[in-house]
Amino acid sequence: MISEDQWLSELYPDEIYDISTYLKYSSRLKKVISSHVLMLLAKGLTVVLDFPANTKRQRVWFRSIMEQAQALHVLHYIDASDSKCKA
Repeated sequence: MISEDQWLSELYPDEIYDISTYLKYSSRLKKVISSHVLMLLAKGLTVVLDFPANTKRQRVWFRSIMEQAQALHVLHYIDASDSKCKA
């Protein structure tokens, strides 16, 4: 399992303080993670990505990896209201 929160907190401690800095560092991380995940999938390994997918752009990133790898995939999601998620 590869968790965005874990990687970002380890790589950029105290550097993410708003949405713009999150987007900056998340984008950097995704570039590295994409190639790493493709390599793992090419070796026949199972990969679990714990990354957000609540925007269309985020879902495009997931789809691009799956399509490049021609990988079978399963999407799990939580169906919850905005207010519940924010709480």
